[in-house]
Amino acid sequence: MSTTRSTRTGSIVRVAALIVLTAAFLLPAYWLIATALKPESETITLPLTLAPLHPTLENFKDVLADPSGNVLGWFVNSTITSTAQAAVHVVLCILAAYPLARLTFPGRDAWFWIILSTLMLPPVVLLVPRYVMMLELDWIDTYHPLIWVHVASAFGVFLLRQFFLGIPRDLEDAARLDGANILQVIRHVIVPASVPAIVTLFVFSFLFSWNDFLWPLFTVRGELETLPVGLSKFAGRYATEYGSLMAAAALAALPAVIGFFFAQRYIVQGVTLSGMKD
Repeated sequence: MSTTRSTRTGSIVRVAALIVLTAAFLLPAYWLIATALKPESETITLPLTLAPLHPTLENFKDVLADPSGNVLGWFVNSTITSTAQAAVHVVLCILAAYPLARLTFPGRDAWFWIILSTLMLPPVVLLVPRYVMMLELDWIDTYHPLIWVHVASAFGVFLLRQFFLGIPRDLEDAARLDGANILQVIRHVIVPASVPAIVTLFVFSFLFSWNDFLWPLFTVRGELETLPVGLSKFAGRYATEYGSLMAAAALAALPAVIGFFFAQRYIVQGVTLSGMKD
């Protein structure tokens, strides 16, 4: 009896803890939506209200119709650059992770640790050298710096390498007996068996590029600005229209939320299985 009570009490505590954590994570998202639905006068009224007293969609209309902004253009720029960057990133990480996981050559482990060591380098340290490189290539104010600078990633190589280690070698050996070369093995064996990890890496890479603010701020301007840079314009020097700012942020977050909703099964599998080895 005491064991049953103890188990039930433990279950209740776990459920309560999960509810509290869920509320803590959802509260910022709820506050963003609630503020976006409030009239501007209500966003600065004290005391603050948890729910909009007079819900309205005017903030969303103002953001989309704002002559000083170009939300749809920023959205297109972010979509193009983030999708292209994530796609190239995934391809390069696959080609780098495969030999580190499946082939044997001198210095393989040393190269892997050298690649991992780059994770300890703060990205801001590379800001000036990368910018100078973009100047030399005449890529400033083009899509190129937003696509090509971040296509190499130690995290992506590590994630895919760990997943590749868990793929049975019998599949690869059978393909080689049929005359497949390395690229054919990757295309027809490794990639289909690694869909969860590949989708996970693509989503992570897309979100990183989608949310990046500092690098686009330095390298593009005008019609090529991305959403994070463009949204910063809604925060004025002397006043901030919180309703419009939250409406713009909600529109910016919508693609990421939709993408995560459809890819969550692959993301969970990719993260949980990447640490397993054959």
